[in-house]
Amino acid sequence: MNSSLAWFRWFLQRITALILVACLAIHLVLLHFIAPERKFHLVLERIQGNKFWAFFYIAFLLAALFHGLNGTYEILEDYLPNGQAGAAKRKFTGTLKKLTGWFLWILGIACFVYGMMVLWKWTNLK
Repeated sequence: MNSSLAWFRWFLQRITALILVACLAIHLVLLHFIAPERKFHLVLERIQGNKFWAFFYIAFLLAALFHGLNGTYEILEDYLPNGQAGAAKRKFTGTLKKLTGWFLWILGIACFVYGMMVLWKWTNLK
């Protein structure tokens, strides 16, 4: 892999971790701990039509998807490196690496589309 791309993915992994911590803290505090209503439909009514919450949850979704899928790819690279690890001495190169990358991209796009459909319905933005 291109070393500048590997560095960029490493850097984005750290940035998305920070975004996830911030988003999760905001989500938990505002919607679960200090919200006067604790029922889902009442929270939903409060966020419907609010562009801030729509943007917030899109950022949360993108950060979570990238962080999780990139982390999965990095773990596979760490534990199946060029035949150096694993009882089967598998290699995480060539076709296996490309197929894994494509699979994770397709999975990420599918999860993003599904997440956007849910957000579109929940935030009721037109």
